[in-house]
Amino acid sequence: MTDVIRHIAWFMAALLLTCCSTDNEERVQRDMAYRQAAPMVKQDGRLVFAVISDTHVGNFSGEGYEVKVPQALRHLTGHGRLDAMVVVGDLTENGTTGEYEEFVQFFGSGQNILHPVDRFLFMTGNHDNFDSRGLANYSDGLKAFNSNQPYPLHQYVLIKGYPFITISDLGAANNDIGNADNGSEAYPPASTDILEGYLEQAVKDAPGKPIFVFTHVPPRWTCLGTWVEYENEAWAMKVLNAVLNKYPQAVVFCGHSHYPLGDPRSIHQGTNPQSERNNYYTVINTSSTTYSEIYPGAVDAGAHPEKYAYVTEGMILEELPNGDIEIRRYDTYRDVEIDPEHRWVLKAPFDGSQFQYADIRDADDNPGNVVLRDGLPAPAFDDGAKIRITACFDGVCATFPQATDVDCVFRYNIRVWKDDMLVEDTFMFSQFYLTTDMPQQLSYKMTRLKPHSEYRIEVTAYDSYDN
Repeated sequence: MTDVIRHIAWFMAALLLTCCSTDNEERVQRDMAYRQAAPMVKQDGRLVFAVISDTHVGNFSGEGYEVKVPQALRHLTGHGRLDAMVVVGDLTENGTTGEYEEFVQFFGSGQNILHPVDRFLFMTGNHDNFDSRGLANYSDGLKAFNSNQPYPLHQYVLIKGYPFITISDLGAANNDIGNADNGSEAYPPASTDILEGYLEQAVKDAPGKPIFVFTHVPPRWTCLGTWVEYENEAWAMKVLNAVLNKYPQAVVFCGHSHYPLGDPRSIHQGTNPQSERNNYYTVINTSSTTYSEIYPGAVDAGAHPEKYAYVTEGMILEELPNGDIEIRRYDTYRDVEIDPEHRWVLKAPFDGSQFQYADIRDADDNPGNVVLRDGLPAPAFDDGAKIRITACFDGVCATFPQATDVDCVFRYNIRVWKDDMLVEDTFMFSQFYLTTDMPQQLSYKMTRLKPHSEYRIEVTAYDSYDN
């Protein structure tokens, strides 16, 4: 497609979006004028696309979706033209008609899409099925992105020679732990058959290339959020594992957990193609455009630590000149790249031979002795770091500086002793997901101390691998 045709297609898409919108006439005219005047950013032949998830239009946490979703779109599309943007399910909070109307307005607005996006790809998540007519609302509500025809639940498209596969979640469950039927409700046999057919076609259409697969609920035993053995719960289902395990070139993007992208466990590649876990492919946690979470039991504050509702994240993937795929993670709330010194790279050839993102969770399933990421060296405090003790309301506060780590400091264990007796023992979150707003020091209030007594306090920093 030539640049002229692309320009015409972009304008026609904008016309369709605005005519189907419920915005007032002034807004429609303004957006159309923007499209006509939008500069064509020169782009070479290499693939560039963005991925976000869990926009939850209708969710009012923090500043609310009306602020966070447009802000994320502006920040990601501000980096230049994109071949595609994919939203990996939970587009809405409840799957209602009104929520889809707002979703279309956000993604069709020239104020939010700063550089052209050649194609948008969507799929349903479990929240999109909360309404009794959720699937119908989805198909009808997104017609503006499909030539005014019902939007498909599953899709197979080629973009610059790369296969893109979307598989919608047809159920409302969080996982299949304790009830395997949840998996077959979310991804019934008809859906797994479609996925299998798409993957077979992708191998024929794009030999030697990665196959990008997008599905809201992640496969079990892969990225962060899928290991109940380590994380006390699993935002995962294993119904897709066996299908995906046949294709080491599959790169699977999943949302659902809202776990942060700054955690190195958010990307995973398997170690054993014969594993009963069926996890020999790449899986990437895409985080959330609504709020962040961490797994229960990790810190005493619970799954929603301080300022969790002021975290939104996404990523941009780009084909490198040598054929590798580079992944840049973004804090879309603050418009900064997450850990740019450690960008993830999917290395060619995409046959499993270049996997580098297995970790110590795979230690019991590693017959080939693949090098496992273990997070070492452990976090460290700067020389001279001290704990400062002050009186505070209704207690005594211990303030200490953040430690540093090669990836991220995940949490701190704070222990208070009286002689040989442990008086307090707590885990405190580092708040690494706040990136540039991450506090340089943390304070913990001790409330169980008695007057006229001596105590000893110790603070230990832990990374994501519990070093």
